[in-house]
Formats: sequence, C-alpha cells, structure tokens
Amino acid sequence: MRELSDTQVYSLSLKAPAQARRRLGKYRAALEPGLYDDVCIVTSELVSNAVLHSGKAEGDPITVTTSLAASVFRIEVIDGADVISVLRPVHPRRSGLSYVAILSDRWAGSTTTPFSVWAEFDVHTNGLVRRPPPV
Repeated sequence: MRELSDTQVYSLSLKAPAQARRRLGKYRAALEPGLYDDVCIVTSELVSNAVLHSGKAEGDPITVTTSLAASVFRIEVIDGADVISVLRPVHPRRSGLSYVAILSDRWAGSTTTPFSVWAEFDVHTNGLVRRPPPV
C-alpha cells in the first residue's frame, strides 16, 4: 500500500468541514468505497465539532492532518484553544453528536493543551482502531 499524508490549515468557519472533505480526494483510489465514505463523514464530524466546540474565534487557524500508512488511515484535527470542550448529551438517533460519543476516547481539551480530536481506521477491516489517547 502506498503511504500518503496531507496537512492543511483552514480558517475556523462553517466552510472548514467541506474544505477538509474535498482534500480527501487523494485517498479515494487507496481506500475501499465504503471506507472512503466513512472517512469523509468522520472527517466532517471532527472538523464540525472543532468549529463548534474548540473555543477559537471564527477565522482562527485549525489544522487537519490525514495520513494513510501501513493499514491505518488517521484523521487529526488540532487548534490552539485554551478552553475545555464541553459536549452536549448524545441523542438516540444517529447524529453528529452520536459520532462524537463513538470517538470520545480520542477527544482532548484542557486549559494547558490544544483542542484535538482524531480517529483511526483499520483499512483491512474498515473499523475504528481503538487505542488509548497519547499522554
């Protein structure tokens, strides 16, 4: 499998999720169609939640890094906010917030570290990779 990576800086805005999704086109040929669709949805959700909950002002920079190496596709969204992210309760129907709940072990926010959220997919099983967040 060919290794690919991309890092982009976007202005924090309601346009950022769509911009990040469009950048995923370079991975289309390397991922199965179903996994590519999942990656696009999760990327939109991660960037949307950064836009809504990071604490940064509109127009501030947000970094989206994607990579495909070995058998793992990784998406990471980081900004330099200095606030604690607070999530609303998850609704029973599938919504952006329910995806956040699924990814909650990948969510970081504190007064001393930047807001960050990430997801990793196993490209062989098309499932989320579960591992503890870095310390």
